[in-house]
Amino acid sequence: SVLAISTPYQWTLLAALVAAFAEAAGDTISSEIGQWLSPRAYLITTFKRVPPGENGGLSLVGSAAGFSASAVIAGLGLALGLCSPGAAALVFGAAVAGNLLDSVLGATLERRGLGTNGIVNFAGPSFAGALALMIYAHWLPM
Repeated sequence: SVLAISTPYQWTLLAALVAAFAEAAGDTISSEIGQWLSPRAYLITTFKRVPPGENGGLSLVGSAAGFSASAVIAGLGLALGLCSPGAAALVFGAAVAGNLLDSVLGATLERRGLGTNGIVNFAGPSFAGALALMIYAHWLPM
């Protein structure tokens, strides 16, 4: 956010910032709603059934809630003038990709004790922001 106001790349960096927030919101909502409302979850790497709340587990209800939360944040970024309609779509896509990466890292690293929840929760928004930054910088107008 500091770079967005202090460099000539304001729109690119704002898209990355909104994507990181959209991923974090999507991850949190998908986890909480999935555990609360879903009777079953499936491991993202093997699709074997796991208890709701398991690291790397996905449920239809949780995923839909998470994608919806990411869409709300992308829409809020659009409504507040932080991004254009094209950038809002990019933000949403990057947030979903970050959320899926979060699940993969949870299933592969966190379940095996090779990383902590904090590391995984840092990686998801970082990936979403970096992805939005790269795509916006190369394909969308500044």
